[in-house]
Amino acid sequence: MIVATNISKQYEQRQVLASIDLSIAGSEIVGIIGPNGSGKSTLMKLLSGAETPTTGTVQLHDKSISTYKQKELAKEIAVLQQDPLPSVGFTVREIVEMGRYPYQSWLGTEQTSKHPEQDIVTETINRLHLQHLEQELVDHLSGGEKQRVALAKVITQEPKILMLDEPTTFLDIGYQLQMMEIVKAWQREKQLTVVVILHDLNIASMYCDRLVLLKQGTIKKIGPPASVIDADVIASVYETRPIVINHPKLAHVPQIILDK
Repeated sequence: MIVATNISKQYEQRQVLASIDLSIAGSEIVGIIGPNGSGKSTLMKLLSGAETPTTGTVQLHDKSISTYKQKELAKEIAVLQQDPLPSVGFTVREIVEMGRYPYQSWLGTEQTSKHPEQDIVTETINRLHLQHLEQELVDHLSGGEKQRVALAKVITQEPKILMLDEPTTFLDIGYQLQMMEIVKAWQREKQLTVVVILHDLNIASMYCDRLVLLKQGTIKKIGPPASVIDADVIASVYETRPIVINHPKLAHVPQIILDK
C-alpha cells in the first residue's frame, strides 16, 4: 500500500533520515522503534504525506502521495499525533464528529461514506466506552480518556491506513494495553494497515507483525519481532545489553528484561 524508495529528510544542515527503503503491505501492523532522535516521527510524517522527502519518493497505491488532494488522502490515511486534541471548548462527541471532515461538503454536510455520520459517530463512541462522557468537555478528562477520544476521532475517519505516533506515551500500563487491544481488534475487523511508533519494546513485540528499527536516521533492522528484538541488535542500537526471553504465553514474541 505504501512504498518509500530511497527517501531522506534534511532540515537546513541537519540530516534526519537517509536512504530509507520501506514497503508496507495491507492488513499488517508495522511498529517503528528506535532511540530518541532516531527519526521515527519524521519517517511517519513522510509516509503519511504530511511532509515531503528531501530526496526519494513515497507512493500510496502506486501513485505519488504528493499528488493526493487533502480530503482524498484523509480517506486513505488517518494520523493520531502525540498531542492530537484541541485544548479547550469541545465536548467528546464534537471531537469525534471532527473525524468526519473528509466526507463533508463545504457546508459541513455528509457527501458519501460507508455509513451515515451519526451512526458511525455513535457506534465509535460506544465501541470505546465513551458514551457516559460524550457531553463532557475534553479539558476535564484524564490522559487515558483523552487518548480514547483521539482514537475515536480517527476511527470515524474510516481510513484504510492508521498511523499512530507514540499512542501509549504517558499512559499507565493498563491504559497502554487497553489502547493497543482496541487498535488490534479494529485492525483485524476492518483489515486495516497500522503503522505505529512505540517506545516500549515489549509492547511493540506483542502487537506488531513487523518492526522497523531506526538508528541515527537509517534502518538498522527490519523484520518480525523475533528477528529484531535480539540482544545483540538491541545492544548495538540502544547501547545497553538486555536479557531477551520468550513470552511465557505468546509464541514467537520475545520480551526484554533490563540488566544492570
